[in-house]
Parts: sequence; structure tokens; C-alpha cells
Amino acid sequence: MQKITLYISSRSKTPSSGLDKNITLSDLRVKLRQELEKETFLGEDIIEVIIHENNFAPDGSQDAHQVSLSKMNECNIVVVLYNGDSGWTPVAGGNGICHDEYLKAVNDFSQMMYMLDISNVFPRAVKNGKEQQKDLD
Repeated sequence: MQKITLYISSRSKTPSSGLDKNITLSDLRVKLRQELEKETFLGEDIIEVIIHENNFAPDGSQDAHQVSLSKMNECNIVVVLYNGDSGWTPVAGGNGICHDEYLKAVNDFSQMMYMLDISNVFPRAVKNGKEQQKDLD
């Protein structure tokens, strides 16, 4: 049986706020992957989750930003965990990785893209200047 491939996009190191236990978005992605990949149908695994923590092995010809966008092409469904931060930028003045993942999801996966606003639990990082403007663009 062919698995449903799901990509989860979010910042990584953003800490939670207001929870009983402090976790990062990376921790959340790992836990979501573990729980989703437990699901079976007729005794077979049916979901494969692609997250940065387990599925990104740049071969030297691409950086993490490029790898994330190409990994999305392998997926059936994209889930964006949104808190307003644009993410890491490989070049000055460019889009952040989360911003580009969101744009790709909207443009290429519009029928199978889900966005969850998690900013109430994972607030934006405090930034200034060009870093702050990147989030607003």
C-alpha cells in the first residue's frame, strides 16, 4: 500500500508559552510525526511524515532551504504550523524558509494544504530591523 506523505512546516527553536511543559516547535513536530506514523489501515502503515529533524540530509549541493522546498514536492499533504515568524534566510533580503514553504504550499498544494495558527502557544521571536521586516513582507 502506498503511504500518504505529509509535510509539516514550522519554525524549529521557537519555545512554547503558557503550557505546563516548555517545548519547542521542533519538539512538537517530532511528537506529531510519532503519533501520525502510528496510524494503520488494514494492518499497514499509511502515513509517512516529513519533518526537518528526520528527513533532511543535504548532499552538499543544496542548503536546508532548498532541501525543504524539494522535499515538499514528494508529499501529498502540507501542514503549516504558523506563528508569524518567517524563518531562517539563506541570503540577505530573501524570504525566510517558513515564508517560502508557506508560499509553495499555497501555490502547489492549495487543495491539500492546512494552516494552523499556533501563535497563542508559540509566540513570535522578538526581532528588530531587517529581521522584523522579513516577517512582515
